[in-house]
Amino acid sequence: MKVRKLDDRAAPDLLARAGRTHRLDKSFLPAMRLDVPRTSDGRVFFAIPWHGRVLIGTTDTEVSKAVLEPRPLKTEIEFLLEHAARYLEKKPRHRIF
Repeated sequence: MKVRKLDDRAAPDLLARAGRTHRLDKSFLPAMRLDVPRTSDGRVFFAIPWHGRVLIGTTDTEVSKAVLEPRPLKTEIEFLLEHAARYLEKKPRHRIF
C-alpha cells in the first residue's frame, strides 16, 4: 500500500489485512489443487496442498492489525465447513486445537 502512495498520494488502498489460516489433513484433497471461482456469496474457494496439510479459504475478514497467532471467527469456520463439504473428498468437521 505504501509503495503505491509514493507515486500517487491519493491512490486508494487496494489491500486489506486478513489474519487467518485454515488447515485440514491432506487426506481431504486427493487432487493437486481445487479452485471454485465463485461461491454462493461471490467469494473464491480454494484448497491447496501445503507441507502435508491442505489449506482452504477464502475468508477475507478484515483485521485491524496482524497478530502472531490468529484465530478464526465462528462465521469463517461455518462458511469453510459448508463449502468444503460440497467439494472435498471427505466432509470436514470443526475440531479445536
